[in-house]
Amino acid sequence: MGRLIQNFFEDATVLSLLQMDRYVNKIDVRQLNTDIMSMEFFDILHKTGTETPILRHTGHIVGCPPDVRQGMTIEDELRRMLVDEESDNYQLFNEDERDEFIFELFSSLVLGGPLCQYEDEIDQYLETTKTIYKDLVAIKQNAAGIKDIRTAAFIIDVQKQKNCISTHYQPGGACNPHPQTKMFFLVDPFYRHITILSHQWPKNAL
Repeated sequence: MGRLIQNFFEDATVLSLLQMDRYVNKIDVRQLNTDIMSMEFFDILHKTGTETPILRHTGHIVGCPPDVRQGMTIEDELRRMLVDEESDNYQLFNEDERDEFIFELFSSLVLGGPLCQYEDEIDQYLETTKTIYKDLVAIKQNAAGIKDIRTAAFIIDVQKQKNCISTHYQPGGACNPHPQTKMFFLVDPFYRHITILSHQWPKNAL
């Protein structure tokens, strides 16, 4: 899969269509897990045993003292759980779970962008995550009737390095390196389809 990704971003036609510099010369690839097939994965957000709950029993998101992390406004326990390792709730999802594609997708939606209008209830985030996830991953079933996800998911960082300076690229051109600037690269090996989902944090928003 690494060779496929390398060849993909070395193809002049691809780079032109994505409006990326044709001289990009560094590609960092992080493979994500795609093991989750049920939204029950997020049921732990309703856990009430922690000292600081994330959600009320109504599904409303619990607020927290305001903070700013790399330009991102943190005003509730859900966003704090996603970005602050000192949060009481950070360990609700372990390292492998945080490497799930669905978790990365959910995190991108919840944290949003600098002009994001945040939701007060969890349901909108979960429903939107579910809809996008179902559109992006494909299911396979073996002879025994067991189903799993056949789509491979990656986060890709494409750069042009010159004179010790790195310029990062997303579809559309040069971008700002930021936790909320992500390019998801999804491969369906059966149909040989590649899907790219890009989210960018604006350069002037820090």
